[in-house]
Amino acid sequence: MSYNLLNFPTGNLDGRVDTLYNILDYHRPHLLMIQELKTSQGLSDVTDRMNDLGYGTFEHGTFVPQVSSGGGGDFPLQQNIVFDTEIFQLKSESYILTDVRDINEFVLYINDPLLESGADTTFIYVYVAHLKSSTGADNQALRLAMVEDWVDHVSGAVPTGSFTIFAGDFNIYTNTEAAYGVLTDEDNVIAMTDVFASYGNWSGTNFSHKEILTQSTRENQIYNDGAGGGVDDRFDFILLSENMTNSESILQFEEGSFISLGNTGDCYNQSITDCDFSNPVPFDILRSMYYLSDHLPQVCNLIFVGNVAVDDLAIEPSYSSYIDTEGRIHFNIEAPTSAKVKLHVSDPTGRLLHTEEFNVSPSNSHFITTESFSGKGVIIAHIFDGERNLVSRLCALNR
Repeated sequence: MSYNLLNFPTGNLDGRVDTLYNILDYHRPHLLMIQELKTSQGLSDVTDRMNDLGYGTFEHGTFVPQVSSGGGGDFPLQQNIVFDTEIFQLKSESYILTDVRDINEFVLYINDPLLESGADTTFIYVYVAHLKSSTGADNQALRLAMVEDWVDHVSGAVPTGSFTIFAGDFNIYTNTEAAYGVLTDEDNVIAMTDVFASYGNWSGTNFSHKEILTQSTRENQIYNDGAGGGVDDRFDFILLSENMTNSESILQFEEGSFISLGNTGDCYNQSITDCDFSNPVPFDILRSMYYLSDHLPQVCNLIFVGNVAVDDLAIEPSYSSYIDTEGRIHFNIEAPTSAKVKLHVSDPTGRLLHTEEFNVSPSNSHFITTESFSGKGVIIAHIFDGERNLVSRLCALNR
């Protein structure tokens, strides 16, 4: 989740961390990328409340007051992350200087149990930005300069082919703006993908995919803070490196999972609470988003085809596996409810060898044949319930 929290934790609305708690309890992200942080206490409060939810063990990056010379004010806005240590570990953190405000860098790696056995480390370079706001040629030029600073940094500091996320409030008005063109330039050392690029220019009343718009949650300004005008701009983004859209990659974007949370496309120029008709997001969550910020959270799912232990399992299966005399791998799964699950089989390098979906029930056995898997040694089987890695099991091939 990427979320502009609007001058957090200060502002003219009491109990803001409790309002945010409602939203996080609904979506439950494992990686939260925050913009408009004012204080280290605000970051700690968010982390504490996420730990209160009990679905992960969360830590945050180091809060560093803005280093870049721009921005002004006694409390320049800052960015940071909160991450689930059951899934991610933090290798390093830094910032990129610009003429407006910092772009924050966090190098994470997947908490893969196979690391102790010598498996390759899966690093993710995460960048959180808040580009210059407002219209006009001067502000466009500042956004472009910030983006160019980021591209220059990545070109020298990030290995080619690295998994990379660049997220935040970009304040970009159209897909023709120069900053957007630089961000999505296929010739960059790390080519970044906007999963909605094919939708075209999002600016204007005739745009047919208004569900991707992100600001404002409010038709009219409230408590003299934030912007009004209703949902009519796309300022907030999560860009992914091109390799994360490859279905054979060890770290994959789940197609169709990216949404502007709560926006059904039916509240153009209205408040997000006017999107309550046929909305999968409950009204009390829409109301929390209305009061918390003038931006909508951007969310998507990533699938790691590897070994991650997640305690909060949707199906909570007990399982065992074995290889029979015909070389078939059997999975014996017991689950309290029936569900469709997805099976991924990979080699230790993360190369995907096999994928299929099947149903589990309170008692079910499922097997796959191994004849099509080239080479000897070890394969790794993973079972997902659509969002979470339910089972990771090493299976030796005795052939």
